[in-house]
Amino acid sequence: MRCFDVQRKLPALLDDECNAATRDRIMAHLKECEICRGFFDELKGISESLETVPAPEPSESLLDRVLRRIAEDEVTEVAERIPLLRLRAFRIPAAAAAIFILSILAGAWFGTGIFSENGGNNGKYAGNGIDNGLFQWDSKEASLENVLDELAGEKEAS
Repeated sequence: MRCFDVQRKLPALLDDECNAATRDRIMAHLKECEICRGFFDELKGISESLETVPAPEPSESLLDRVLRRIAEDEVTEVAERIPLLRLRAFRIPAAAAAIFILSILAGAWFGTGIFSENGGNNGKYAGNGIDNGLFQWDSKEASLENVLDELAGEKEAS
């Protein structure tokens, strides 16, 4: 091996990141080359000195920011796994459509009469006359005056 190649791989040798064949070639070169051996000894001394230096403690604010970022990344990762969550533009319209459909189904289920033949009103004013969506009034009694008079009469009777 050339000195340039050996010197480039010395940090990997110090960190035990070389495979056996590369490590054997570097060690063979170091036995023969005094310059590379001196460079290796210097790097080894620096590495050993750095191991004695205590690691600095992170500040509380740094720790909070790192933990918050990890939590955000986890949420993002989960959201990316669920394709529907990636379609943020469609969330509100999809929710509105779901509510609309559920409202119609609930109305049909609870029998509000929106699907019945006479609008769900089987009472006095049902018939083939006017249908305003709430009541179907017989055309004979469809005038407002007749209805108000009849309501006033029922009120007096009770």
